Amino acid sequence: MEPDHLIREYLLLGLRFDRIEVGYVDSFTGDNGLRRMVAGEPAPQPAELAAQARRLLAALPSVPRGAAFTEQRAGFVGAHLRALDCAARKFAGEDVGFVEEVRDYFDVEIGRGEPERYRAAHARLDEVLGGNGPLAERMEAHRRAEEIPPARLGECIHAFSSALRDIVRSAYPLPSAETVVYEVVTDKPWSGFNYYEGGY
Repeated sequence: MEPDHLIREYLLLGLRFDRIEVGYVDSFTGDNGLRRMVAGEPAPQPAELAAQARRLLAALPSVPRGAAFTEQRAGFVGAHLRALDCAARKFAGEDVGFVEEVRDYFDVEIGRGEPERYRAAHARLDEVLGGNGPLAERMEAHRRAEEIPPARLGECIHAFSSALRDIVRSAYPLPSAETVVYEVVTDKPWSGFNYYEGGY
């Protein structure tokens, strides 16, 4: 399989997930013809999407590497294919364990830590926070003291964004018309979301 074919199949696979859960693909800046193609297909079955992800993953080692498809890019695509396989299996109703899910979604192995490391971390926090009373209560009080009042959140976000843009502009040429619009919302299942509005 050639790199272009693999990438095209990978993109189609990802877009098919949006047919199972609207909004799964939150931003697609590629060929709109691919999105139209997927919209015209029969509704996908999650188990078949999982099988497609595994087929592409199995083909990945034999895809020729080069300037446009480096080993790093292959690793990136492979990690996404493992995540899509896991997501499809979950949509199909398969019981996926937490450790496996974290590994497949985030490409990281997790396990229990050594209790002594936690005790040492708690002792260090106890020392840094100072004061009396249970550590959990002091930690919570410390976090509350750093919270931005909801009425000032928009103002703070804009100030931070402006300062960050100045730093980035000093190192990289941003388009002169480039802007970011922030909207503070509540009652959403996420803590932050973005929409790419195009043009760059």
